Amino acid sequence: GNPSTMAFLGIRNKSDGAAFRQVEEYDDDGGYVIGGTSAVAGAIGADAGRSHHEAWMVNLGRGDDEWLTGPRDVEWFTGKAPHVCPGVDEHGILRSLPLPNLSAVTRESAKDYFDNSWTLFETLFAGLKGEEPFYRPPVHGLRHPQIFYYGHTPCLYVNKLRVAGVLDKPVNAYFESIFEVGVDEMLWDDMHKNDMVWPTVREVY
Repeated sequence: GNPSTMAFLGIRNKSDGAAFRQVEEYDDDGGYVIGGTSAVAGAIGADAGRSHHEAWMVNLGRGDDEWLTGPRDVEWFTGKAPHVCPGVDEHGILRSLPLPNLSAVTRESAKDYFDNSWTLFETLFAGLKGEEPFYRPPVHGLRHPQIFYYGHTPCLYVNKLRVAGVLDKPVNAYFESIFEVGVDEMLWDDMHKNDMVWPTVREVY
């Protein structure tokens, strides 16, 4: 049906059908029955405190949560840290550089623009706290989880370097296969990737 209506009603189109189903059955241990399995209120692990389980949750609890919960240190940035990146002002605020003039671009201006864009990209993902925001699919089910977009940009650069002949083989063939192609609006069936086992954030990093 309409994605907005489905979101209002609490229906996930492409994920586990029991995700938002009203629970009316209880077992002898005081737990509740979801999709034919028992879940006890005192559950431990990644699903602790949850009233249901969705397929994408298999990606939680793999060791990255503590690392991703607090503020990121400079080690998070694989390029230039924000305080030394082109585009940072005297107050330490990093701003986007203007697009280079391609008719008069220099090697230095192209490099500065790349460094600025890359650091801004990594700064966006530094705002996601914990594992869950990287793996939880959007409620409308029409886009991939954020882990895809975290891996998509570097994959795009690797592919362009291969096309240009700078690289003669994949850096990580599997990652380049799963992060290469986003959502094709004409083929919604590719949304099955939302519930797959994705690499950990640290592996993509």
